Amino acid sequence: MSFHYLDFTDNPQDFIIPSERLTECLEDGDWNLERTFDGRRMSRERLMQYLGLQSEQEFINWLMERGLRE
Repeated sequence: MSFHYLDFTDNPQDFIIPSERLTECLEDGDWNLERTFDGRRMSRERLMQYLGLQSEQEFINWLMERGLRE
């Protein structure tokens, strides 16, 4: 599914991540596992709009049809 790339353009800012948005990874095993960079992920509302879904139930059904949610 390639819809998660819709917000990317040929603008270099889409591919260059400002260092202040990144988390340092130290090899000490005490890693920050929280997502601290959103990767320009689409919001749930925008994804539903893109897919043409009108309700939360339609969205849940769409996910389940693809095995993405139990």
